[in-house]
Amino acid sequence: MADLAEADVVLWGRISNYAIVPNERNPGRHARFDILVDDVLKGTATDRVTATWDNSTFGLPEAMPAGPFLIALRHPGSDAISGNAARGVFTVLQRPCAEAFLFAKGSAQAAAAAKSIGR
Repeated sequence: MADLAEADVVLWGRISNYAIVPNERNPGRHARFDILVDDVLKGTATDRVTATWDNSTFGLPEAMPAGPFLIALRHPGSDAISGNAARGVFTVLQRPCAEAFLFAKGSAQAAAAAKSIGR
């Protein structure tokens, strides 16, 4: 949860248009999806944002349920952890060898993350 301090935006949202796409800078893959925002817990976001998820440590799921999920994001152009984010698009916060900050509603991780930012 200490990494959550590096998030620019933390929100509750539902995933749509999830797709795995080729990563031009790295032979691995990344995903790109839209988030339909239900509530912003930290930072500022519009009602719909686009994000990338570069998860080389654990591999990416071929499909994602809609959610809702608690999601922590980095702004485009910020000191992105992975360095593989598409320019101008949010990146899911994830340290190497750690879980992504993409937690299903009702999970212990989502509750702990929301509590750690006072929500």
